[in-house]
Amino acid sequence: MGGMQMIFEGIRKAQPARTAICDSGALSLWGLFVFFLMPAFASSGNAQDAEIEFFEKKIRPVLVERCYKCHSADSKKVKGKLLLDTREGLLKGGESGPAIIAGKPEKSLLISALQYEDLEMPPKNKLPEAVINDFVRWVKNGAVDPRDGKVRQAEDGIDVEKARGHWPYTPLSQAAPPAVKEGDGKTPIIDRYILRQLKTRGLKPAKPANPRSLVRRLHFDLIGLPPKAEVVEKYAANPTPESYGVLVDELLDSPHFGERWGRHWLDVARYADSTGGGRTRPIENAWRYRDYVIRGLNNDKPFDRFIREQIAGDLLPHKSDQERRENLIASGFLMLGPHNYENQDKDLLKLDVVDEQVDTIGRAFLGMTIGCARCHDHKFDPIPTADYYALTGIFMSTKLLILGNVASYIERPLPVSAPLEKKAKEAAANLKVLEKELAGLKSEEKKLRGKNSAGAVAVKSLPGIVVDDPAADKAGDWTDSTSNKPYLGKGYIHDGDTSKGVKFVTFNVKLPRTGNYQVNLAYTPGTNRSPAVPVDIHHADGVKSIKVNQMKRAPIEGLFIPLGRFRFEKEKPAIVVISNKDTRGHVIVDGLQFIEDGPAKKPSPKKGEKQKKDKNAAQLKKLADDIKKLNKRIAAVKKNQPVINKALSVEEHPKPADSPIHIRGEVRNLGPKVPRGFLSILPAKKPAAISDKESGRLQLAEWISSEENTLTSRVAVNRIWHHLFGAGLVRTVDNFGKMGEKPSHPELLDYLARRFIEQRWSRKKIIREVLVSNTYRQSTGCDPAVLEIDPENRLLSHASRRRLDAESLRDSILHCSGELDLTAGGPTIAAKGKGPIAKKIEYSYDFKSMRRSVYVPVFRNTLLDIFEVFDFPDPNISSGKRATTTRPTQALFLLNSPFLIARSAESAKLLLNLEGLDDTRRIEQAYLRILSRPPDKIEISLAADYLKSHPYRQMKKEPEIAAGRLEAWASLCHALLSCNDFRYLK
Repeated sequence: MGGMQMIFEGIRKAQPARTAICDSGALSLWGLFVFFLMPAFASSGNAQDAEIEFFEKKIRPVLVERCYKCHSADSKKVKGKLLLDTREGLLKGGESGPAIIAGKPEKSLLISALQYEDLEMPPKNKLPEAVINDFVRWVKNGAVDPRDGKVRQAEDGIDVEKARGHWPYTPLSQAAPPAVKEGDGKTPIIDRYILRQLKTRGLKPAKPANPRSLVRRLHFDLIGLPPKAEVVEKYAANPTPESYGVLVDELLDSPHFGERWGRHWLDVARYADSTGGGRTRPIENAWRYRDYVIRGLNNDKPFDRFIREQIAGDLLPHKSDQERRENLIASGFLMLGPHNYENQDKDLLKLDVVDEQVDTIGRAFLGMTIGCARCHDHKFDPIPTADYYALTGIFMSTKLLILGNVASYIERPLPVSAPLEKKAKEAAANLKVLEKELAGLKSEEKKLRGKNSAGAVAVKSLPGIVVDDPAADKAGDWTDSTSNKPYLGKGYIHDGDTSKGVKFVTFNVKLPRTGNYQVNLAYTPGTNRSPAVPVDIHHADGVKSIKVNQMKRAPIEGLFIPLGRFRFEKEKPAIVVISNKDTRGHVIVDGLQFIEDGPAKKPSPKKGEKQKKDKNAAQLKKLADDIKKLNKRIAAVKKNQPVINKALSVEEHPKPADSPIHIRGEVRNLGPKVPRGFLSILPAKKPAAISDKESGRLQLAEWISSEENTLTSRVAVNRIWHHLFGAGLVRTVDNFGKMGEKPSHPELLDYLARRFIEQRWSRKKIIREVLVSNTYRQSTGCDPAVLEIDPENRLLSHASRRRLDAESLRDSILHCSGELDLTAGGPTIAAKGKGPIAKKIEYSYDFKSMRRSVYVPVFRNTLLDIFEVFDFPDPNISSGKRATTTRPTQALFLLNSPFLIARSAESAKLLLNLEGLDDTRRIEQAYLRILSRPPDKIEISLAADYLKSHPYRQMKKEPEIAAGRLEAWASLCHALLSCNDFRYLK
């Protein structure tokens, strides 16, 4: 309370300064107080685990493969006295000094050597840019390295039987719950486990939470929205166990429950509306999976069924078209990962896709980092490489990609009625015939225009002096390509969108005579091209610099763009330089064309040539007319074609097969084959054997969802506990292995896991049991002595204060301003313009939407600003636990965000529209609506004094008074929407 008093007192005393700021159009002083009162420190609960995993997957394999031969204890001769096989060796370095300086890649010798600056490592072949970037990121983030300081000796393998003694792999405890004192028989079982732990440390549970705080906490935990003022006051007037139970049931039955808890699962499922890789592109139907998850939570779909549908939904039996649709949509879980579909090494692409799927399944359902076993036996957990490739074989036997120059994800049609399906098939067959006819006409047109079927334009067929790219001088690494058409000669070159500023192509052309020439540049356009390619033309009168937008189609036959007319002298070569300096996107170089001005004599046409040319022109005109008519017919068919919705999914591979071990994870370094199967460490009963005609995904889904699989239920209930308390009983919710934490209450975890199975995997029933416990309903207040004994509150002697996540913060702000659109479900993005979405770089999305945050587009390369600032998880990885940071950018957002400023004004309008209220009652309403509690006397007094001292009180004209009054109340709302009481649950 003292903090709020200080803030309002500061605003009152600083009124003259505030007036000057308002007059200048700047923000209210309140934002400045928010900024200076915000602590500027950062912390991350799972950062260390993420960095260790990053090292294991991205750094260690490269060190082993490319560096250990010369820089490990096993090297015949250690070069430069540098050892890279231990953490100590990296830090100590060799003859040139320390190899790395944690946090400073720009000062680390290892990074400069990888970048081929002074030293060059590896000496023969430079590592790919993506790998170098991984090392830069690793060093920048602290160079976390779990290897000890001693050289590891060769291990004899993993003792699986011995490893089964680790707690996650043991059977669920069957022990009876702790006893209670006589007369305390109504104590919930959950509380008994908590009380026993507290008693051993001499601690007592905190008092029950304030009724208003409890209602607010409950609403945010279950539906992610603040409670209505009348709901708060109703419960505060009658805070009985019965009324609390009714409130819990109402919120569990709310359609907003699925939106809140569905978002939790979407974090784990690494949901996004776009792909990964270099040229990220939209996944137009990803929203169907999102809505499937929300429906599943609202309908309390059993979790074991939820698992089976996502891993093998396309293989499950179904009783109706609706069930079949759900199953197909669910299997999109497998393809939501950040895959680089542009990778031209298709074998590596598929292995990487499978690796990401295996790793995600391990984290999501089993709390295991299975992906770390791709290159070697897991360094910490009992997962042999053979087990990893037993799972890999299952997904290698699944059709995951549509291969092509740029691969694509698979979308499968959703079931429809038989008549509609028949009509759609007829339309598709008709389209196929028409499009084949159209392709024939276009092919004939190209031949008449002098283009062959490959799309190449013969240099000799063009007028003027044409110089193809092979005749130019090149600096830097340029890549040959024939992907886009048309092009000159045998192809064109591009810079790969890398090494900007160091790649140049110089055309040095001797022209036959002095004169003026039209200079044309040839390139192939594309959505990944640079919009500003620098071209320098060195002519007789100087140098002309031009920027060419290669995203647009070239105006001359789709091949050339005119650069202008310039004078050149016969004695001096015409020089044209194309570079990739300061560009973004691919830079294309195909060739140049010089067309001379003036009275140069045209060669006399040969006998019959004019007739032939006229005939070709007539044929081209007829072809153009036929093509135009055919396009209209195709458009008409498409317009009347029934829409068959599609969903992201997978299919069984026509030729299932076991996978060989890929030695060191390399796609072509193959070892012995491993039969498809599951993790040997888990004692769950193995399902039926996998036949030669199936992938094994169905059996894998049954194995993971088995009641005997000790990890699945433990991981699931621990995630539920995490979302209700801010920390799981196992705090590393995605990692139950040796690098994870042990459970604070192992018997309670097993009790909840058993109850989960007994109640047929109902998430709502487990959630309810936790919510009605006294442990959940505790207050956040505690004795200072408790913090000395249990500073992290692992024993749960009181409730922990928790900050609203990014989505709840945004949704609450919109709720308070009366602008929240509660429309549920439906598409998030759509293609703009014509043509298939795969070829579009622009697509429509609405970051200004007022819908709930779960329906805001999630793009892997662009997030809503409030998401970026307030710790929205990285959609490229499975994240069961979000980082919680406090940074200056958060204070600046609250201070300067147009979104928050506008919502504050809208909140003020709602308050001012309430009739019959004086300022005191209106202040009370502001607190009730925004903070879910009434203000105390001091807060009312401070707010009233602030409003009375506002400059608008001295204004004379009514429009100015009205505007000033609105600004005053908006700044008050801005203060409340930015304060800790709004952003934290207690």
